[in-house]
Amino acid sequence: MKQIPYHQAISEILIKEDNRPIPLHILINKLKRQYHINNTKIIENSIIAMIDNGEIKQLSTSKSLVIKHLISDEIISKEVIQGVIRINSSQNGFVSLANEKEAKYFVPKTKLNGALDGDMVEISLLKMITTKDQKPSNYLDAQVNKVIEHKKNYFTGTFKLISPNNYAIKVDDQKFYFDVKLNDFSQLVHGSKILFNVQEYKEDVAIAEVKKIIGHESDVGNDILSLVYDVGVEPEFPQEILDIANKLKIDWDPKNNKNRKDLTDKNFITIDPTSSKDYDDSFYLEKLPDNSYILNVAIADVGHFVKYNSPLAKEALKRGTSIYLTDRVIPMYPHIISDDLCSLNPNVVRFSINCEMHIDNQGNFLDIKVYSAAIKSKRRFSYDEVNDYFNLKNNLNNDDKNIIKMLDNAKELHEILRKKKNEEGFIDFDIKEPKIIVDETGFPIDIELYETGEAQKMIEDFMIAANEATTIFALDNNIPFIYRTHEKPDAIKIQEFNKLLKRINFNSRLDLSDITSKKIAKWLKDNEQHNMIEIARKVLLQSMSKAKYSEELSRHFGIASDNYTHFTSPIRRFPDTLVSQLFHMYLFDKDEYSDEERRNIKRDIKEFAKLSSDKEVIATHLGFDVNEMKFAEYMTKHINEHYEGIITSVNKFGVFVQLDNTIEGLIHITNLRNDFYTYNDETSTLIGRNSRIELHVGDKVEVETISANKETKKIDFALVKKL
Repeated sequence: MKQIPYHQAISEILIKEDNRPIPLHILINKLKRQYHINNTKIIENSIIAMIDNGEIKQLSTSKSLVIKHLISDEIISKEVIQGVIRINSSQNGFVSLANEKEAKYFVPKTKLNGALDGDMVEISLLKMITTKDQKPSNYLDAQVNKVIEHKKNYFTGTFKLISPNNYAIKVDDQKFYFDVKLNDFSQLVHGSKILFNVQEYKEDVAIAEVKKIIGHESDVGNDILSLVYDVGVEPEFPQEILDIANKLKIDWDPKNNKNRKDLTDKNFITIDPTSSKDYDDSFYLEKLPDNSYILNVAIADVGHFVKYNSPLAKEALKRGTSIYLTDRVIPMYPHIISDDLCSLNPNVVRFSINCEMHIDNQGNFLDIKVYSAAIKSKRRFSYDEVNDYFNLKNNLNNDDKNIIKMLDNAKELHEILRKKKNEEGFIDFDIKEPKIIVDETGFPIDIELYETGEAQKMIEDFMIAANEATTIFALDNNIPFIYRTHEKPDAIKIQEFNKLLKRINFNSRLDLSDITSKKIAKWLKDNEQHNMIEIARKVLLQSMSKAKYSEELSRHFGIASDNYTHFTSPIRRFPDTLVSQLFHMYLFDKDEYSDEERRNIKRDIKEFAKLSSDKEVIATHLGFDVNEMKFAEYMTKHINEHYEGIITSVNKFGVFVQLDNTIEGLIHITNLRNDFYTYNDETSTLIGRNSRIELHVGDKVEVETISANKETKKIDFALVKKL
């Protein structure tokens, strides 16, 4: 091979860049500054020669340069391994095998070979090519041989016009590293937010078409909309679905609805957040002379309007759940259904499915009935109103005395039910939830915390009781069902949690012998006054298994229930709609359905459960991403301000700190300004070399905000002092 001038210098700079693409002019400037090479023409010719030799590669759209890594004799095994790759913010990959939760293989970004986050890939094992500092321990090095299947082909981004015929797409997904070439950009302007579909990957380029112009990057709300489209959620309903929904109506005549109980004279009430626009649950309660109770929970009868396998049902299944974001709701059903026909609004007749429970003064079910009904809610309460009444701040003088008496009895029953659930092992993590307040432009102006008062807990207890009772009723009547299940936590994760408790000097450790929800609930109760209980709750919650939907009945660990479903929110969760449909097909309107339809819905429950669980995960992650983006945007107006927070994790690169309002940011090790810190792997602490100050999980610190980036959703703090 011909000798190339400056070959070594060019290679060294590109390697030092850790294989990140580097623009030509920056590379030339680095060569001049670091190696004192001043002949620009010779440098350019040398780079061209290295490109021709295949040693370096020029990306086709950005023109940046990288070292070209080829598959080499680093491979140590010809065994074909397939798995799913997850890519972190540093663009390194972690591959886990099918049906395994934990990743085993580490793929440095130089060996991704076109793999993107979530892709199914084929990998080969490599000899050790990374150091312990470059990857977590206990991982085997690997490279991606090929992408078997991309997780998705749609992404969102911003169109940036560089010149009349030259542009770049700034992709919102920070883990997407291809340049994007559009087959048509004639309708776009500088700053257009777009949803694009990738049709083909060619080395470093993704060939794509514009699927939707979301709007302009400066338009209010398009920041959130871009995240919504990027996870595959469609915020708008197809016109044909709206047309079907708009034709629905309530046709109530007690004489012609003999299968539906007329309960319009009963004092049903709703209690919801002040901002609620849909009300899918209501209740009526009586206290009997023997001190037992009749609790009648009425749930909007969505199954009456949304028939199994109908277009409305298919659209709801595709969505899986309503999604609640900072300043908007992406509903599972059109508003005519969610806010009107199936919303238990006050003083109007609405169809419901009622779970009527006879409960003794110890909280046990004496009898359970489930039937279709018509109700007329007599009062819409907010949580704040009922909490003020319970706390003697409001006597509700203008309300019906029978309704006020019912609230008193409801509080009694709530206390009985809560006591029983606590004894059974109900786990109440009591985690802070942020409420982001935005102005008319969508900019976050305040971060508040949702309050959980007695009224919220009372409604929670009534809904838990209804979900349990409905499940028991379905089992007793041999109705195929969908269940809400929750496995006990993995023993290894609980062991890790116990190790953390030891490291932060949390003296009361969890009993590891046969983990039960009772033990966890008792541990939380015993330690509720501990000064580090909030961080312990958070880490313990992260150690729990994920609840899911299933066609097979099994115990719900967190609720401490052997019989549990989701029945009480059919407006916003598909499994609850499915429960409603099952009751209609097997009980209320059995003659209106064929045996074949019943066989089909029974067969479909497994698939519906899987899809619903998957959609729930997407919605949860989307809500988290929107919050993180708005947190970062909020903090852009609070640079240089000081806050108190608590350390939530310690790593060799720094510590994460959470503020009282739940905002979390990183103190990078370079921003621990009062000393030089080294990481102790055994104790998971950072230790100051001179001061000997130790930073542990749970420590309270004062921090200064030094940067915040809405696009990356990252916030950086500097340490002011340990408190």
